[in-house]
Amino acid sequence: MWTCIKKFPKISNDGQPAEVHEDRMPARFYRVIAVAGHNSVGEAKPAWALETGSGSKMHDLALAIAEAIAAGMIGLCEDLK
Repeated sequence: MWTCIKKFPKISNDGQPAEVHEDRMPARFYRVIAVAGHNSVGEAKPAWALETGSGSKMHDLALAIAEAIAAGMIGLCEDLK
């Protein structure tokens, strides 16, 4: 069962609010969610998520990724042309 362990509010015009969720099986796995929003020029930014493996390094990675999402430093690109 996924439980939200930390929320990151949007901290830049290009960021998205982000959340880190944890699932215990008993190992702890992490899901980082970027909440839908808009960037600095009004373009819609859809929600997206990624999941990690287990362990303390993955916990730290998930928190760092969520913080970067909130700051507008990491996003999702679907157009790879």
